[in-house]
Amino acid sequence: MAEVVAEAPVTGDFQDEVELFSRWSFDDVTVHDMALGDSHVKHATYVPHTTGRYQLKRCRKAQCPIVERFANRVTLKNISSGMKLWGVIAEVNEKDLAVSLPGGLRGLVRGSEAIEPALLDSTKDVEGHILSSLFRIGQLVSCVVLQVDDDKKEAGKRKVWLSLRLSLLHKGYSLEAAQEGMVLTAYVKSIEDHGYILHFGLPSFTGFSPKRSGEDNREVLTGQLVQGVVSSIDKARKVVHLSSDPDMLAKCVCPVLDSPPETFVQTKDLKGISFDLLVPGMMVNARVQSTLENGIMLSFLTYFSGTVDIFHLQNAFPASDWKEKYDENKKVNARILFIDPSTRAVGLTMNPHLLHNKAPPLVSLLFFPWLTFGAVIDYIFFLRFGTSLG
Repeated sequence: MAEVVAEAPVTGDFQDEVELFSRWSFDDVTVHDMALGDSHVKHATYVPHTTGRYQLKRCRKAQCPIVERFANRVTLKNISSGMKLWGVIAEVNEKDLAVSLPGGLRGLVRGSEAIEPALLDSTKDVEGHILSSLFRIGQLVSCVVLQVDDDKKEAGKRKVWLSLRLSLLHKGYSLEAAQEGMVLTAYVKSIEDHGYILHFGLPSFTGFSPKRSGEDNREVLTGQLVQGVVSSIDKARKVVHLSSDPDMLAKCVCPVLDSPPETFVQTKDLKGISFDLLVPGMMVNARVQSTLENGIMLSFLTYFSGTVDIFHLQNAFPASDWKEKYDENKKVNARILFIDPSTRAVGLTMNPHLLHNKAPPLVSLLFFPWLTFGAVIDYIFFLRFGTSLG
């Protein structure tokens, strides 16, 4: 008797054509500039990922599609809800916070999105304005984009609304995902005699950070964001112990700001981490995969790759031969600058100040403390030009 094999029914919708980032079609791509004849899109791809294959043979880089030649950059056109960004608090108001974002953007954080709702009762004892007591100008924060709206007051401008709630930033975290040596951010839930009870925004586990000697005089408030290194994990009690010891934190960051650019600090690599657990500000060991037209591509944590914009390299003002300093497979340190879950794009930074977990100083305030809005400047020096930012 002949064997009859039944075909499995086909269910669900399938994508017939290949679209870039599953959004844009390649059918209507036309290039009128003859100078771009060898670099326009010749083949369809889901996600640009060169892996350096266009640098293996001489003169083959000219055949690399132009969409794969440039580093990812955050702009008002591609910023979307769900993106995770690393920013610096620029203003602390009574009802909201203004955060400076990568790419020269600025976002707003409502007071309700700056603190977890579960900690609102604990912050009632804070004297004065809550936001000004818990946050400061120049503080580095990891945030999530909630929505992007058109500005009703000024036409052509858009407002970026952000959230600092760890329940959104740590979404997908579990006790099993925590590893020793991982740097985590938490809220101070309560202050005890020997340390601080921490809240990670998740109900599945809590944290504890012991007080260090000589720390009693430092003011720590409930609801404040603190950062520490995972020293141990008590799975039975579901408690993650964090250490804020500067020596342990120094092992996860570059030790000195004036170290040579070629210095590589080996940090502890995390194992088995998924894309959803990547957080802005995370320090990673990386290798140079290839050089792009406006930056470099790095590989990190074995499975992931990301790009570094030319303005976020080790030298803030790179010379014309900056590509020669980034040979293939060169080891470097970098921090995650932004994460786009929809396109799985990751932007990194190698800025020395950000590597040391400090906000870059404002050049205008350092060298021109008298500079204010409306001041007239007679002479300026042209340093660099961005095609989209100026």
